[in-house]
Amino acid sequence: QVIGSKKGSDFVVLPIGVRGTLRLEAKNNLQVQVIHPLTGQVLDSRDLNRGQSLNLSGLEAYFLKGRLL
Repeated sequence: QVIGSKKGSDFVVLPIGVRGTLRLEAKNNLQVQVIHPLTGQVLDSRDLNRGQSLNLSGLEAYFLKGRLL
C-alpha cells in the first residue's frame, strides 16, 4: 500500500508493507529524502532526474519527503 500527498512542489509518500525491493521511478526531476518511519533518521537523500529510479529494501515501511524541481 502506498499513501501520499502533494502540496505545491512538496510531496510525501509512505509505502507500507514492502517485501523485498521496492523500485520507484521519478516521473519528474525531484529531490527526495528516505526517512526511517519510526526513528526519523534520514537513510538516503538524493536528486533524481526524470526516469531515474530509487530502490528501497530492508524495511517494511518508509517515509519519503521531497520536492519537485
